[in-house]
Amino acid sequence: MSENKFKNTTPSSPTPKVEPTPAKKKKKSSPVGKILKGDFLTEGVITRYMPFAAFLTVLALIYIANAYYAERKVNKINQTNKKVKDLHSKYVSVKADLMFGMQRAELSNGLVEEGIKESTTPPIIIKVENSKTELIY
Repeated sequence: MSENKFKNTTPSSPTPKVEPTPAKKKKKSSPVGKILKGDFLTEGVITRYMPFAAFLTVLALIYIANAYYAERKVNKINQTNKKVKDLHSKYVSVKADLMFGMQRAELSNGLVEEGIKESTTPPIIIKVENSKTELIY
């Protein structure tokens, strides 16, 4: 076997200086990539706009709730209008029946069944004279 020998470390010829390579540039992610990776949450810009985003969310919820409330009120108003029309038609029919039943012929027909007959003699007017000649009927 051969013996170990030391290698001469002194350079016999000047070695060319190697310039350090610049650090590799990071590829900029697309906005969709940032959203999917969640990188947008770590940036300082998003934390600055969080209160405004929360405010807009609350406004959107209030807007939606108001729309549902208004729709329920409109439905209630329509139902009430239908009830009013129904009750009005019932009122008109009952009033017509009552007016028909209060006619003299209808009253006399109804009373005949009860045993009460219509008077054939006209009523007599009684005049009473007071000492001051006032007529009292």
